[in-house]
Amino acid sequence: MAYAKRCGFKSRLGAVKRKKSGVIISRLIFCSREGLSKSGGNIRSRMSTRVDCKARIILRVVDGGSYTIVNFIEGHSHRFVSDNLQHFMLSNRKLDHGHKKFVLNCVKTNIGPVKSFHLFKELVGGYDKVGCTAVDFKNFARDLRAYVLGSDAQILLNNLFNKREICSDFQFEYAVDSSDKLTRLFWADPLSIQKYDAFGESVSFDATYSTNRYNLIFVPFTGKDNHGSCVTFGAGLISHEDEESYSWVLEKFVECMRRRPRMIITDQDPALKKSVERVLYDTRHRFCMWHIMVKVMDKVPHRLKTDLQFKKDFNRLAWSEFTEPLSFERRWNDLMEKYGLVGDKWFDSMFAQRSYWIPSTTSMSESQNSFFRRYFNRGANLIEFFIHFERAIEAQRNQCDRLNSVDVSCFPKLVTDLAIERHAATVYTSGMFVEVQKQIVSASFSCCILEIRTGVGENVYVVEDGESGKFSVTYNLADYSCNCDCKHFVRCGWLCSHVFCVLKNVKIQRIPDQYILKRWTKGICVGGSTNSGGTDTLSQLYSLAYSCIGLVQGDSVKMEKLFQTLKGVHDSLSVNSSSSSNDDLFNEFYGGAPPEVVDVHPPDIVKTKGSGSRLKSRIEKALRDKNKPKRRCGNCKEMVNHDARNCDQERAVK
Repeated sequence: MAYAKRCGFKSRLGAVKRKKSGVIISRLIFCSREGLSKSGGNIRSRMSTRVDCKARIILRVVDGGSYTIVNFIEGHSHRFVSDNLQHFMLSNRKLDHGHKKFVLNCVKTNIGPVKSFHLFKELVGGYDKVGCTAVDFKNFARDLRAYVLGSDAQILLNNLFNKREICSDFQFEYAVDSSDKLTRLFWADPLSIQKYDAFGESVSFDATYSTNRYNLIFVPFTGKDNHGSCVTFGAGLISHEDEESYSWVLEKFVECMRRRPRMIITDQDPALKKSVERVLYDTRHRFCMWHIMVKVMDKVPHRLKTDLQFKKDFNRLAWSEFTEPLSFERRWNDLMEKYGLVGDKWFDSMFAQRSYWIPSTTSMSESQNSFFRRYFNRGANLIEFFIHFERAIEAQRNQCDRLNSVDVSCFPKLVTDLAIERHAATVYTSGMFVEVQKQIVSASFSCCILEIRTGVGENVYVVEDGESGKFSVTYNLADYSCNCDCKHFVRCGWLCSHVFCVLKNVKIQRIPDQYILKRWTKGICVGGSTNSGGTDTLSQLYSLAYSCIGLVQGDSVKMEKLFQTLKGVHDSLSVNSSSSSNDDLFNEFYGGAPPEVVDVHPPDIVKTKGSGSRLKSRIEKALRDKNKPKRRCGNCKEMVNHDARNCDQERAVK
């Protein structure tokens, strides 16, 4: 074998003769290109390596148990593989334990086998030094998924049961259909539940598609933490976007969190709307403005699709924060008449549901869905999906830890000399202080008091905002409370520039306690990241190895010393050492072996509302044709997007 490898060809074992006791007495070894490939029949077209090479060697046992060469044909009828191409030879390609662990780690972070191969190539310094090809990486990833085919749902549930045994606060529920196929799943870990207790007043709930091979719809519950960043309270998988499935997930969410949110933001799905009314009956329901605004240009007549003034007028009305109900209705009717939309079914339906989207709400879900898509893979089985989900949550919580670290170690830059700004910098998180600072700066440079009306125990200040108009602020002399008719504090949770203008006028140097919501402050810090705890020796070994390589890079003497040291350790460990089989690696990756008895089967591939065929609009067809490469039509002889079979000129002639 070693001789063949050095020369540049591959050997193949031939016939073996044995004694009755099983001892080999004769062995024939061919060149791998011996013989000719069979031809004929409906077989797949592929190249053959067989050229009827006669090179061979015959070994026979002699006294003492050793072997002697009795026949040796050295000459080959083909060229040997050159040194620079030998790494493509099958005999020189092997996925060792290091390759396999690298592929498994890449799968955890949603890096495909081809990208994993190129990344490994960069680490070792070249394609010829990898020891295998991209196809070998792809085949190993294929075998990984095939290993749990048909049992991934059961293994995932077993893993979730183990999590709950380790931590009783870990919550999950599931449901199956009449064929024992998984149809619904909800889960939330203890830290998510703690975060909901702190930040769960408002929850966004939306469906995300293409996250797993079964097309199960991923439905996370999303909120905002004290930094204004998205935080996940829990998540679910459902097989149908119907009222029953949505109601089930919402019920499990309420049971887990032990209270309903004050407000929930969703899209306009009728089934979801009914589910919210049924389960979250005392929760304020609002539609996501992002979803509404995306649909507007698809619903308007063609004459308005390129009308920039219509877009400006509609956005000005829809996103206005200070429009009162009567004023909104009047301005809406004026807008419909101005652009000839009176009687339009879609706009009439949106006006009928105006209480669900006025005042305006922004989308947390779309931001969170975009975040999760970076971690998910539409071809992943259920266990890989859950691994990707945990990696995404770990990244989300690491970002929260980083922002907490900034709050502890840094102090924001102040813009004014006001004591109230310094006070705000000490109580609010760095992200939220930016929002409060905008209001303080606006109060100092954009707002002015036009009129002060004194009364018994309270004064009314008329404040002119250079950007938005005039607003009335009622200031209580006893408890320093303020009430502005812009309702900014009610909507956002921090004071507006109009109130700050009044507080500045009356020489208040600290934000009144009743206007500092705990959810936006530095003092509230829920849990930490999702690290498993303890010392992971394997991770430390990888980190130490990469660190040593980085320290010696550029110094040839140190590099040679480190190489010899590691080679000596490798050789000593290789003696009497058997590497883990694929099954052992797969069991470690999935958290267990495929069970002999499967009680819960994986679901059928789901057909979601967004799948299947749909009639394309003229604009979509035009954009599609514009991006398609053109070809010469055999009938009209022009470079177009059609051929002679569907040429308009041909049809006209007929």
